[in-house]
Amino acid sequence: MRRSETSRRFGQSSQLALSFAPRARRRVLLVALTAVITGFGEASLLYLIVRSATALAAGEPRISVHVAFLDISGVTRSQVGVTAGILLLALMLVTTVNAWVSASLTADTTRDVRVKVGSAFLKASWARQAQEGPSRLQELASAYTGQLSVALTGTTTALTAAVNFAVYLLTALVLNPVACAMLLLGACVINLFLRPLRDAIRRTSKANLLVSRRFNRQVTETALTAREIRAFGVPSAVQAQLADTAGEGAHLQRRLRFLARLQPVVYQDLALGLVVVGLQSAGGASPATVAELGAVVLLLVRSLSYTQQLNSSLQTLNEAHPYLDDLAVALADLESHHEHQGDQALPEGRDLVVDGVSYRYGDGPLILREVTMRACAGECVGIVGRSGSGKSTLVQILLRLRTPTTGTLSIGGAPAREIRQDLWHQTVAFVPQDNLLIAGTVAENIGFFRSTTQEAVVQAARRAHLHDDIAALPDGYDTVLGAGARDLSGGQRQRLGLARALLGSPDVIVLDEPTSALDMRSEQLVQETLQELHGTVTLIIVAHRISTMAICDRIVVLEEGRIKAEGHPDDLAKTSEFYAEAVRLARQGVG
Repeated sequence: MRRSETSRRFGQSSQLALSFAPRARRRVLLVALTAVITGFGEASLLYLIVRSATALAAGEPRISVHVAFLDISGVTRSQVGVTAGILLLALMLVTTVNAWVSASLTADTTRDVRVKVGSAFLKASWARQAQEGPSRLQELASAYTGQLSVALTGTTTALTAAVNFAVYLLTALVLNPVACAMLLLGACVINLFLRPLRDAIRRTSKANLLVSRRFNRQVTETALTAREIRAFGVPSAVQAQLADTAGEGAHLQRRLRFLARLQPVVYQDLALGLVVVGLQSAGGASPATVAELGAVVLLLVRSLSYTQQLNSSLQTLNEAHPYLDDLAVALADLESHHEHQGDQALPEGRDLVVDGVSYRYGDGPLILREVTMRACAGECVGIVGRSGSGKSTLVQILLRLRTPTTGTLSIGGAPAREIRQDLWHQTVAFVPQDNLLIAGTVAENIGFFRSTTQEAVVQAARRAHLHDDIAALPDGYDTVLGAGARDLSGGQRQRLGLARALLGSPDVIVLDEPTSALDMRSEQLVQETLQELHGTVTLIIVAHRISTMAICDRIVVLEEGRIKAEGHPDDLAKTSEFYAEAVRLARQGVG
């Protein structure tokens, strides 16, 4: 009953692990086939050793061997030695193929699943991305795929061990082997042979660790900048970066897994080789000693090697099973929340219209209620309101990060939802309050995964009044920014965010608190940029600072998800209680 339960769990776990590799059936069959070949080959070699030992002990000048695919009659000990050597080389070749196929299966599947996780996340809606969070994505792409790698290795190891054990059991029934004490022969000599292999494993492991850290950093950046990635329309570029790093990691992991799997089989084959050499030089030994040597080798290989591997693999699969379940569910969930892409071109008009838009998060209360507003081409519209009034949600709807529960968003009279995502993000740009840096140069941070030229980057920096600050950096536009490198001040980050938005020459720019927490000089530079853009680019500004709103042609006041007031700043100061209070506080130096 217990054995049946163990077999059932092994079958479930291995099937779940292999479900992430739908094209791996041929490789699995090849692993099984090479295991059968090595099983019969090793069993035959072991029998050849024991038979030679018994013949030597009996004083027989010639030896006859009949087992598996070997059929040798009346040969000398030297001929048996040559035959055993050829068989040993063949076994090493087949075990090398087995190790390579198993390592490639694990490495390629891990790479494919990592890329699949990144792709599923980037293609999912912003609403779903926001629910996942950066730590969850990192778990799925790193820890969970790491468990998948371990499970696949355990599956191929268990398969090889089980097949070999079955072959040895069948051979044992034919040969009726004699149990004897265990003995480890030639360990020191074998360790000398294995030292280069162990050194290679350590070097590869260190390199793999560095690539894994880089991949984890890129995954975290992807999660933290998911809003900007979608707003700038660069999911494909980010996915390509992740795929490149995952491919580099797959190469190192393939080598590491290959060496790790090769080490025990080389150890075993070298041990058998030492036994063959020992038998050839055992002419003066007593018959009992030679017979014991063959029996000990047979017992070691049969009883310990593969049963230990099988038990260890079963334990590994059991530990990985919950992770694989969770990974499969998470992938299916992300893939079921893909964002609608749209297929229409942009209309000629650029008037942005929000018509009767309401929005709720899940089954919660309405955050926006029947919001209707228009931003004409070249107009500057401000949005103000208390915290929780719905400003951030309205911004996300304007950027097409969220789809209204009811109502429509349109540009030039065309529904925004039906316009191609890439065209929309080229037309509508975003400057968030918290402009995050990626690990890269200043130019790469401004470009933000988009294909561009150095001239265009410099022009965008000049328009954002950031060029002089960049020129003062040690390496100018080639200065490396991000985690572990140089950082920028809050004002410089904000202007870098403006440069990002301006790089694509958008028709509409949505700014969320563009001057929040900036010093006077930085605020002045941002204000100058906005003044220069006014009239040529549609500006939609969400801000608390009244000084930022001075540029606006019109201001919309949100209260509890509804438009409470709308008009020119001077008129609102007289008609809107909230705006009048904000102006009063600003004059007192509070806002």
